[in-house]
Amino acid sequence: VAAVAVAVPTVWCAALLTLHIKHDVPSFESVRSGAGELQREGFWGTLPSAWDHPEPNYLVSGVVGEFWSVLTTIPVAGALLLYLGLRFGYGSKVMAIYALTCC
Repeated sequence: VAAVAVAVPTVWCAALLTLHIKHDVPSFESVRSGAGELQREGFWGTLPSAWDHPEPNYLVSGVVGEFWSVLTTIPVAGALLLYLGLRFGYGSKVMAIYALTCC
């Protein structure tokens, strides 16, 4: 069980690192917004907001709007699950999975 728990995140992180290192900035079709501005359109379309935070959209992948924002959300979710597990006294196997998610 421990080997699988280590292998899966390792493979996942290696794949993401490979995508980041070898990515090409995808080409997007430019579309005009309602205000007449040119915007890039990715897989999910254009965003209605004027502020692009925390990173440019579709920089690493044409289907993930904010790649590193999504990636960094995983440890935050793991920390929240770990907190809830400690608060409600979950079993040790569940807590181990939550702890690995934080890493």
